[in-house]
Amino acid sequence: MNDSEREPIEDHSDHQMLDNLEVLVPEYLELHKALASDDFESAKEHIAMFSMDSFSDIEELRAEYRSISETLIGRVESEGYEGVLFKQYCPMYDGGSSWISNKEDIENPFYGSQMHNCGETVEQMN
Repeated sequence: MNDSEREPIEDHSDHQMLDNLEVLVPEYLELHKALASDDFESAKEHIAMFSMDSFSDIEELRAEYRSISETLIGRVESEGYEGVLFKQYCPMYDGGSSWISNKEDIENPFYGSQMHNCGETVEQMN
């Protein structure tokens, strides 16, 4: 990855986000996979591209992921993305929370193995 791909931009939620969706989305999908499988160590590695915060447990990281998801969903909806993505929704996490997945099957990143299939696919994003 060269320096131009790693230059952060500020978004409305005070997260550092890279400008290039072609780099962000694959990293975000790896973060989703780690959270859905309760892999805190892997999730900490993948969230580093989006947040400079340190996290003491997976629940703190999931709360940050919720905010990152909101920002990234907005960017994908407004800018578009090459490839198939699905907007998914869990009505139970924090009053209702959405995320992006590259598969239609639900793998809930907010509850992991506790409620792995909780949620629904709301729409195909492209």
